[in-house]
Amino acid sequence: MSIEIENEKEWLHRIAQGDSAAFTFIFDRYQHKVFTFCYHILQSEVLAEEVVQEVMLKLWLQGYKAREIMHLDSWLKRVSRNRAIDLLRQQKSDQQRLDVLGTESKEEYLNFTEEHFLLQDARRLLEKGIQALPEQQRKVYEMIEKEDCTAEDVSKSLGLHVSTVHTHLKLARKFLRKFLSNYIELSIILILLKLF
Repeated sequence: MSIEIENEKEWLHRIAQGDSAAFTFIFDRYQHKVFTFCYHILQSEVLAEEVVQEVMLKLWLQGYKAREIMHLDSWLKRVSRNRAIDLLRQQKSDQQRLDVLGTESKEEYLNFTEEHFLLQDARRLLEKGIQALPEQQRKVYEMIEKEDCTAEDVSKSLGLHVSTVHTHLKLARKFLRKFLSNYIELSIILILLKLF
């Protein structure tokens, strides 16, 4: 096994542990390669850059699964190709929809689509954090935040004291804030790149 591959494996292990410096190293090392590959498919610098951002975000969000990537170059090409093809299909579908809309409706539709995808990404990230909570905290959080139950309802349902319910909720929210803050810098970069 070459030194380069061994180092690549080490970088992936560090990414799996949440090491943002390792992610930055991989990003810097592969972004141009992914961009060039996608540009040949999409024939658009803007779309190729979008794929670079999405693919790199997907790598970061792999979390522990990043250790399972055997050949990073092949993984990046496969994920990039799939996303580029999805974008081409989406473009064709969007263009067909836009052809039947007026100019004002087109702008509203494009704004809605962009916001929709950003919201989807944020929801997926939050859901990942919720699933990482300890079981009791997750149950309390989901009942209160998703099902709109009161602390008293949760207390009765789970057989916990109301103060314990409040403690679990407080701990869950604290964990989720910390979990999401690990991604905030990357999220801001992605949002800025999409907006400007």
